Amino acid sequence: MSNNRIAVVILLLAVVILLNLPLPASMRIKAGAHNTVAPFQNTMSAVTHTVGKVFSSIRNPNRNLNDKKDMLTEIAELKLKLKENKLFEDENIALRKLINFKNRQKVALVLCEVISRHGANGWWRTITVNRGSDDGITKGAAVITTDGLIGRIYAVSKNTSTITLITDYSCNISCVITRTKAFGIVQGKGIAISDNVPLDMLCPINPLGMDYISKNDSIKHNDLVITSGLGEIFPAGLIVGHVIKAELDRSGLYQRATIMPAANLSELRYIFVIKNKKEETKTALPKLPSLPTMEGLF
Repeated sequence: MSNNRIAVVILLLAVVILLNLPLPASMRIKAGAHNTVAPFQNTMSAVTHTVGKVFSSIRNPNRNLNDKKDMLTEIAELKLKLKENKLFEDENIALRKLINFKNRQKVALVLCEVISRHGANGWWRTITVNRGSDDGITKGAAVITTDGLIGRIYAVSKNTSTITLITDYSCNISCVITRTKAFGIVQGKGIAISDNVPLDMLCPINPLGMDYISKNDSIKHNDLVITSGLGEIFPAGLIVGHVIKAELDRSGLYQRATIMPAANLSELRYIFVIKNKKEETKTALPKLPSLPTMEGLF
């Protein structure tokens, strides 16, 4: 018998034996065969999937590019939403801080929002807010933030007010150094350039100057400076700033100090105007009844 016939006979006998095996034995053989072949099947499946993706990208290059653009757009939108949520959170924190500050004050305050930074003498020397005479604001009233004094009302309309910042040359404030009770006059040191707005906008805000301090008073770096209340323009106790340095004036008669404002004047958004006490009294007074005329008496 040839080798081919012997092989065929053996194969037939093996098939007959497998078909007639008991079920448990047949399952074990099938499981063993599956475990042997499975790794090769998984490898072939992964290779087939990868090759399919490669051929798909070759056939449809624009599809992959569009998918990438869509993904980048979605990422950009998510980043924008995160930034917006952070801005809303920061604004809520700032507003809560403002409300708490207002509730702690003993004077009447009007909360205003800065709507523009402009003026004939440069954007950083005046600002405009969205409250005016209809809200009880009067010319000359002091203006503050939660950090300290920023200026006073220069002009008022029904619905808006213009504020001159303390860095302006025209702003003079009677102040006192809290540590030593030394008095002096704080004046703005803003640069004046003959009302040229574009040039003014390029100029940095200078610190304040405090003059006429007694040469016998001790002045140290970071000393706190507040309003004295003299002059009846600014109430006493408003924080103005801190001492940067001090030196004897050229005349030798008094000291002068450089003061850094406590409030950040370049990032003003919400401010408070201190209402004039006289205006409060006018508002609080009840309306008197009209007196009878002479004609009504006879």
